[in-house]
This record gives sequence, C-alpha cells and structure tokens, in this order.
Amino acid sequence: MKKLILVNPAFGGTLSGLIGKFFKFGYPPVFAELESMTPGYEIKVYNQPFFVKYEKALVGITSFTSNVYRAYEHANKFKKKGAKVIMGGCHVMFNVKEALRYCDSVIIGEVESIWKQIIEDYENDCLKQIYYGEAVDDFWKYYHEGFLNLSDNKKQNTIQTTRGCKFKCKFCMIPKLYEGNIRHVPIEKVIEEVKSIKGFRKYGLLFNDNNIFANVSYARALFKALIPLKIRWEALCSIDIAKDESLLDLAKKSGCYRLHVGFETINEKVIANNPGKLNMYLDYLELIKRIKKRKIKIRGTFMFGFDEDTYKSLWELFVFTFKANLNLSLFSVLTPFPGTQMYEDYKKEGKIVSFKWYKYNAFNLVTKPKNINSFVLNILVWLFRLSFLITTNVGRLILFLILLSPILHIWV
Repeated sequence: MKKLILVNPAFGGTLSGLIGKFFKFGYPPVFAELESMTPGYEIKVYNQPFFVKYEKALVGITSFTSNVYRAYEHANKFKKKGAKVIMGGCHVMFNVKEALRYCDSVIIGEVESIWKQIIEDYENDCLKQIYYGEAVDDFWKYYHEGFLNLSDNKKQNTIQTTRGCKFKCKFCMIPKLYEGNIRHVPIEKVIEEVKSIKGFRKYGLLFNDNNIFANVSYARALFKALIPLKIRWEALCSIDIAKDESLLDLAKKSGCYRLHVGFETINEKVIANNPGKLNMYLDYLELIKRIKKRKIKIRGTFMFGFDEDTYKSLWELFVFTFKANLNLSLFSVLTPFPGTQMYEDYKKEGKIVSFKWYKYNAFNLVTKPKNINSFVLNILVWLFRLSFLITTNVGRLILFLILLSPILHIWV
C-alpha cells in the first residue's frame, strides 16, 4: 500500500520532550485534514517524536521557526532513504529557498486546495518545487467528509470554525498567513463534526480558531447551535467578546469553560504603535470581571521586550496580572517571527541580533531592546514565568501544595 508519513518535529530539549510525552502532545489539526484527504494510503504519524523510522514514502513535515532545524534534519534523513519530502508551515512559507535545500517541495499558503494535485504529481513522479495554496472560502469542503470518518484519537477533540482574525497586529503572522481574510465553516457542518467526536463530553472541545470572536453574528449563531449538544469547549478569543454581555451569556450557556486571551501588554507607548485589539487595555480589568462572573476561566498571554518597554512598565505589568487574578498567565519575550510585519521592520532597521532559528521560541531574546539591558531582560523572563505562582489561581494552588509538602512528609 502507498504510504504517507506525517512529521511534527519535537520542541525544546529532552526534559521538555519528556514533559510533553507525559501530558500528551496535541495532534496537529492539519494532520487530521491531510489524513481525511488521502484515501488509499497507509498513514503513519510522528508527533514530536524521540525516534523516527526513516523509510521510502511520501513525507509531509510541518514545523514552526523554533523547531525548523529539526524538521530539516528529518527531511535530509528521509531523502537519503529515497523518500519524497514536502514541507509546509509558517516558517518555510516565508523562507522557501532555505527550505528547498532540504526538501523536494514547499507549500506556500493553505494546503486543502492543492493536496489532490500534490498526490497526483507524487504518483506520477513529477513533484513541483513550489505549490501555491489558494485561500479559498470553502476550504472545509476538501476534508469535511473524510474528517467525519476519522477515529477520535486522530481528531483530538479539535475543530476549526473560522480562519483569520479581524486584527492586524504587527507581531502576528496571521494577517499574512490568511491574507487578511476571515472565512467560516457553515455552522451545520461544524455541528456535524462536533457530533462525530465521541469523547467530547468527557474531555471538552478546543475550537482551534485564530479568534472565535472574529465575526459577531457568526459567533452568536454558533453558540446558539451548540447549546442543545451540551458540550464543554474552549477557544482562542479576543477580550472584546466581554463587551457584549448577552453574547457572553450565550457562550457560557453553550458550554464555554475557558478562553485563551492574548492581552500582550498594558504599555501605552507600545499600544500607540500597535493599534488594534490592544486599544482595549483600559477596559481589561472590567472585561475580565465580566468573563469570570460567568465562571469562565481565562488563560492570558503577555509579552514584553518591545522598544517602548521600561523597568517601570514591566512592574506595572506584574501588578496588572496580580489584579487580574487569571486562571493562568503565560509570559513570553517579543519575537519577530518570519512572516510578520515586525520581522520585516526589525530586519530592515537592524534590530535583530540573532537569526539562529532554534532561539525563536518566545523565551530567548533575539532583538536588542532600547530601554532594558538584554542580560537583565533574560533573567526577568524567567521571573515573570514563575510569577504565575502568586498571580494566578493555578499557581497559588501549586505553591500551596509545595509549601504543604514538608508538613505532609512529617505526618507520613
């Protein structure tokens, strides 16, 4: 039987790999789509693997900037075995010449509309070096029927209802990745996919949208349609969902138990140079209260390392996270990823100090901030990451258990 091997390279070092294996890595949603669109092939998946068996087959490799070096290593080793290697993902889309040194073909854009052609070219031994995937409105048509028939472990309780985001943040690659368009899966098709996942009631669903609140009317209709299913779900969402309390009530009624919100910063000078969703920063605390009032958890993300950041602004950010009292706060260093407007601007202005892709993991500083010493900032990254122990509910629970452990040891 013809074979398709899909590879999502490991992130980080051995320790992070072991932790990830323990908590189970999420299955890349694009793999479920590719399996849905490739009937007649034996499919093997390596999801952040420790070990890979290199063999002759059609190989699809996805990656981010931080683990692309591992993707290239896998590609080289597969090619030595006679495999045909196709690479996709955010990094290679914007670094095509670099990627083609290691693989046979690179996909630029979205894979759905061109996957059938890629399979035909592979079977006829005439793969092109570059395939351009169009951002079609009906992207869901290519994989929907096949997705319904996949096993639950392939779906991983993950569904996409929209593509694109209404904001155009300079540090985000979504505007270029999806060409600024917002497209939707018809709600009746979303409901079919939800119903096809047998284990969703136990584990909950993740709507893997860039922003589930990208379109107000669509979000409202979706939430209403989900109510009869009595499910639990979480999603990435912009904080402005809380401006419409009736919609927030619908989200809760439909089963929403957690929202992943990118707050990013509360620094007024940063916000002035990055207009869009950040303009809501003055309302953050009030909007957070509205969400928490519905007993919806918030997982917030923040970043620092902007040119406008100062020691004072970082202290204000810490105080804000303490006041916000989120379920979980995650901090990262500003990283100008290839494909973002910020990367192009910073590269042109000579602000990037490292092009070692493995450092582009949002924890290593690859730029030189104006107002904060780089050495100090690298230390502050880890202090902020640990600050969740006193600024969030989950962190305080962990800290309590840590402090309680010596007492428990005495009694045991």
